[in-house]
Amino acid sequence: MAGVGYRNQWKAHGRHAALSAPEEALGSRVALVSDFPFRHVQLCKGPASTRHVAGLFSMRSLPEDDSSLPQGSRGVTDETILVIAFYGQAGNEPQVDDVLACAVTSGYRFVVLGDYNLEASQGRLGSLIAQGTVLAGDECACGRPLPATGPVNAQGVRSRRIDFAVNHRDLPAVSVDHFQCDWSDHLGVHYSYALAAPRPLVGPRRCKPRDDLLPSDLETRCAQIDAGPFALALESNDLDGAWRFLSDTAEALLCEPCSAECVPRASSWEPVTSIAAGRSGKQPVKSESLRLLLRLRARLHVLSHRTNDALLAARIRRSLRSTRLKVPSLPYARDGDELSLLPHVEQLIETFTQQEEDAKKQLWRTRTRTNLPRARSFVKRRADEQLAWERQLPDVASPGDPAHPAVAVAAVAKDLCAKLSPASFQAVDVQAMRDLLRPLPRPASLEVLPNITPEALRLSMQSMKHRAAGPDAWKPGLLCLMPDPWWVWTSQLWNRCITCGDIPAQSAQARAVMLKKLKGGFRSPSDAGGIPGTSVPGALLQLNAAMRGGARVAVQQDIPGFFDAIQFEALEVLLSHLKAPAFLWPLLRAFYMRASRIIQFDGAYSD
Repeated sequence: MAGVGYRNQWKAHGRHAALSAPEEALGSRVALVSDFPFRHVQLCKGPASTRHVAGLFSMRSLPEDDSSLPQGSRGVTDETILVIAFYGQAGNEPQVDDVLACAVTSGYRFVVLGDYNLEASQGRLGSLIAQGTVLAGDECACGRPLPATGPVNAQGVRSRRIDFAVNHRDLPAVSVDHFQCDWSDHLGVHYSYALAAPRPLVGPRRCKPRDDLLPSDLETRCAQIDAGPFALALESNDLDGAWRFLSDTAEALLCEPCSAECVPRASSWEPVTSIAAGRSGKQPVKSESLRLLLRLRARLHVLSHRTNDALLAARIRRSLRSTRLKVPSLPYARDGDELSLLPHVEQLIETFTQQEEDAKKQLWRTRTRTNLPRARSFVKRRADEQLAWERQLPDVASPGDPAHPAVAVAAVAKDLCAKLSPASFQAVDVQAMRDLLRPLPRPASLEVLPNITPEALRLSMQSMKHRAAGPDAWKPGLLCLMPDPWWVWTSQLWNRCITCGDIPAQSAQARAVMLKKLKGGFRSPSDAGGIPGTSVPGALLQLNAAMRGGARVAVQQDIPGFFDAIQFEALEVLLSHLKAPAFLWPLLRAFYMRASRIIQFDGAYSD
């Protein structure tokens, strides 16, 4: 328990401190102590109201000169970080839910640190981390075992790791260390954060799958869907429109109703810098005018991906009147032309944000000039902090420390683009290839035109039910729940693709997840997963068969990204010589002409 005297003792030692709201007749249970000044805010009013203390820290990052980083991440930026000290009561999970819900909806990147009285994988906290709502600070350890931090038990050992940090999903820790505390019976935990690193690029929000999916209900609802638009799209060879119908149908049957922030799985998207995901009205600071503009901008961004959403457009039009009462300079727009407001809203947000920052600084200057003791205290504190900073030795990261995801994924994407870019390929000498292949025997001609059936398509999807989702966020295991009519439509789409020699645009997109090696670096991305003969056991069997057949020499080759690096001009000559079925080459050409890859590492995307 602590009171004002405890806080004043920290201040007497040159620290900045704040206490949680006191409990009845017990005093405050939580303190936030820092070497840097912060603004104390009351965040939670629910079960965790007396179990937390929050502070807003103003941070400035230095310019970043690395050209591999995304555009807009290489300048001086100011940001406010929310830091929350938390002391959870054993067995009281609503306290954890309350403090994390307030942190997520605050609109700031945050760090919630303290004694949770439960482990990170337990209960509601474990669910939030598994869902990606928040990020465990211990993930920077990359799986290496971390010591328990709780009090020493009767056997003289610590049994649980209950002291840790939980972070905003765009603010990962880069290292974790431990130390003995003279003032506590717990083991101290120290995290490092790369605040100067750029904000990672993230993908769109998607509608969540429903928890009450029943086969009979899906069949009934699917039978009520009008397949007329799908038939019209197939007749006109609009493959993208046909796939959009299938994807929207599956999303309507399998997922919860889409909120304003969600982007349909059939829509194309580009990674963007994450913006505050919280409710504007719950932010601890910012004026009402700025909160209304931020909310309007978020809705306009979603409308840009869902241009046919009449309900969202109507909601935006209704909100414009109340917004103009606070922001008279907001221009008008005709019905159906709401997206024209987006650049004006962006400019107003930038202007209002700068005005509020200037007003805060001017208020601080006025208070400092009229209060001589305050001015002396500020100058002395800044001088002491500058001397302490100059005496610090530069940080030296250990070789095994992982890079910040936003920095690592940008570097990997730049390197991969240089390897796989068609601009780096030399022109294919078609005649030379044909002369090279002429001595090789050619198989007999074979006319093949496959017919894809709904049953075969569903079996193929079931064989991949545990695979990860692609850029469209469709997991194979979820699509396997779709009823029979949907698979009939899907087979019709792919048979039409074979007939016209083209594919939907989304079928040429792929998501490559970078996996770190234990000794540093990343594993090479490959599209060959599951293809017979491409696994390590398959290669060993081929080598064994060759040695038994009389081979005495073997040549080892390592071709990174082989399937992505194929030049389709050379592939056409090879398939023609091997007398491949006529339908195969147009499909491959359609894929390679529009193929795109997006790189992902620890939740951060490449641009």
